[in-house]
Amino acid sequence: MESNKETQAAAPTATAASPRAAMQAVGGMMVAAAAGGRLVRGRLGSGVGAETAVAAISLVPSLVALRGGELAAYHGVEHKSIAAYETDDDAADAAKEHDRCGSHLMTPLLASNLAGAALLRNVLDRPGPVSHFAVGVASLGVAVEVFIWSERHADSAAARVLRRPGHELQRLLGTREPSEAQLEVGRAALEEILRVEAPAV
Repeated sequence: MESNKETQAAAPTATAASPRAAMQAVGGMMVAAAAGGRLVRGRLGSGVGAETAVAAISLVPSLVALRGGELAAYHGVEHKSIAAYETDDDAADAAKEHDRCGSHLMTPLLASNLAGAALLRNVLDRPGPVSHFAVGVASLGVAVEVFIWSERHADSAAARVLRRPGHELQRLLGTREPSEAQLEVGRAALEEILRVEAPAV
């Protein structure tokens, strides 16, 4: 097992492992997704089908970023390190899916966005960019409130149902089981955070 100093020295190298070409590809995907969304809206209007397609297209860059290089594995490291700290266990034994991951925002965000788009069609003849922006902001607010409610009622059946899509997104796409070397980076990072956050004596 690597020493703590060796692990801390390896952390910048591991973090920088994602090649520049991969980041450029993600940037290209974001531009393409934005153009694709405009094209879909231009051809299909602002109906539920069009909004669903635009929402799906908007997820592509994030999924490409997560699956590229070691990002998904280090996402798993993050989750396992946090879970290990919360349960006073070792990160290797913790699950790589976590209940407070941002992936749990996706389902309520998409659902409220689609509901908002449907409401716009009933209220306005030709919804403009400002209206769509307002729906987006409101949808994000709804998603955050659902997230907070699920955290406060974690043991309820409703919270488990609301978290299931995000859990599956993490399990299938957002995280990968990290290697022991990657876990060591997570342990070193957590130790450093705890050291910095420790109250002065």
